[in-house]
Amino acid sequence: AFNTITGLNGMGKTNILDGIVYLSMGKGYFTGLDRYSVQHTEEFFRIQGIFSDGTNTLDVVVKYKAGGKKELEVNGVLMERLSDHVGRIPCVIFAPEDITLLQETSEARRNFLNHTLVQFDTEYLNAIIIYNKLLTSRNSYLKQMASGHCYNDLYLESLHEQMASPCRIIYEKRKLVVYELNILFENLYKVISGNKEVCTLSVSYTHLTMPTSDLV
Repeated sequence: AFNTITGLNGMGKTNILDGIVYLSMGKGYFTGLDRYSVQHTEEFFRIQGIFSDGTNTLDVVVKYKAGGKKELEVNGVLMERLSDHVGRIPCVIFAPEDITLLQETSEARRNFLNHTLVQFDTEYLNAIIIYNKLLTSRNSYLKQMASGHCYNDLYLESLHEQMASPCRIIYEKRKLVVYELNILFENLYKVISGNKEVCTLSVSYTHLTMPTSDLV
């Protein structure tokens, strides 16, 4: 069974889809920051949805107030971390903006892989969280150095060593999922092209041993 949402432009069809993503992932698909999802002239938003697989039911609520911290509740229980909820309600969305997967920089493709993998691979989700925290610390320290603070080579080396493990996990997981997607992609592309063309997917990093912001 499936549902179809119809309406004129500007009636809110996309908002409904983004609301479902919010309840599934704890964040929106079309906006990078929660404050951009608050209606103009308002100070907060609240999204609620009930999900059922025929056996279990989840009542999910996402709340955000401008200047405050976003909250996510499941069956009345406040989640201490959004990552504790990710994966409970698998969600796939395809929008016109996804043409950036082909036309824009590699960041869009990395975000696509992240959005997919974190929903069914807890190890990958934890690796992304750890890596981003270490990356933020490293970049913050590099900015301090640029403003004239003392350079501590041992501290930077320590951060790089800690980043190596999640970096490896991220790389291997992405490589595996691209390999699996490529099998489907090649077969479908052959059908579309009438076996006249061959097109493949790949994943690679120039310097895997030196983590950089380009990884995520």
